Amino acid sequence: MMRGYISLFEQDGNRKYMDIFAKNLDLAWDKMRDQDGLFDADWTLEKPKKSKWLLDQCAFVEMYGRLAKFGY
Repeated sequence: MMRGYISLFEQDGNRKYMDIFAKNLDLAWDKMRDQDGLFDADWTLEKPKKSKWLLDQCAFVEMYGRLAKFGY
């Protein structure tokens, strides 16, 4: 989805959807990480999982990196 929003921005120059995506990533950073700093699949952390997937963690790194290219 992030790649699609970037492609759309590159076509129309409207940052609306990238701004929303960035706000959601900020929310994830503030509210979705466990005591070790790893992202959980449950954004509420009401039912945290004991194990984490490396693929999930890397996806967040990729999304933050892609947004950084555009000044977020």
